[in-house]
Amino acid sequence: NGRERSTRLTFREFSAQLASDPRFFVCGRGLLVNLDHAADFDGAVFQLFDGTRLPVSRDLAPAARTAFGDRLFQLERGIGP
Repeated sequence: NGRERSTRLTFREFSAQLASDPRFFVCGRGLLVNLDHAADFDGAVFQLFDGTRLPVSRDLAPAARTAFGDRLFQLERGIGP
């Protein structure tokens, strides 16, 4: 929705705080996606509900597919945050 947040943490420190939350996935260097806002994943790019496209590094693509599928399952079953 165009909102920005600032932090004094490095990306590594910030993303480490979200590591245990199944809603978030690190797509690549400096890029994090909230899977609750992802409409689709085509194997290389997350398509968000607002039309934004977030690329996923080639090395992380298999983990992204798993994380997206797991999150869809959790949402379907009403599991988790």
